[in-house]
Amino acid sequence: GTYWLTIENEINHCKDSVHVFVEANLLSPVADAGPSVGLNCEQTSFSLGGGNTSIGAAFFYEWTTSNGQLPSISNQNVLEINTAGNYQLGVIDSSNFCRDTAAVVVTENFTQPNFILSGDTLLNCELNQIVLQASLMPTNQNLSYVWTTPNGHFLTSAQNLEVLIDQAGLYQFEIQDNESLCRDTGLWEVRIDTLVPIANILG
Repeated sequence: GTYWLTIENEINHCKDSVHVFVEANLLSPVADAGPSVGLNCEQTSFSLGGGNTSIGAAFFYEWTTSNGQLPSISNQNVLEINTAGNYQLGVIDSSNFCRDTAAVVVTENFTQPNFILSGDTLLNCELNQIVLQASLMPTNQNLSYVWTTPNGHFLTSAQNLEVLIDQAGLYQFEIQDNESLCRDTGLWEVRIDTLVPIANILG
């Protein structure tokens, strides 16, 4: 606005005035910490910071956290993190010292699938089929799994926890937690012994 200063001589009542125009710069910067994100076995790190944050040489950035972990460099508009927590971005405009803040929540899920493999390991003339079993611990996880083999043979679907096989070879059980995207594998080797004994009749 415009401000006036008027001075009056009390003796002769002469006056003089001067004015000045003061510009207002109260425009706040924009802080955008980005959307909430979940870390898992597929995505172990993430760059925080949204595209709406004010960018330029006049802006200063400061990331803080109450329960996460900050990297060595935390004064940029983006922040590379690998730990869950509550993170806050502060942006200051150095031309007017106006400030804005934004917060983002980072969660994590590194739950590993657990299982035990069981079954016989030897095919022979009497046992020509074997059941291989994968037992889950616990059983209430959101899981996907499959059996594979490079040289064996399945008689039943490889998508089941229990499979029936009739050929020696190496069998692999692959499992994934569909929420944490953590994976694990287990190997089960089946051998074969069909050596026929030699019978001799002595007379």
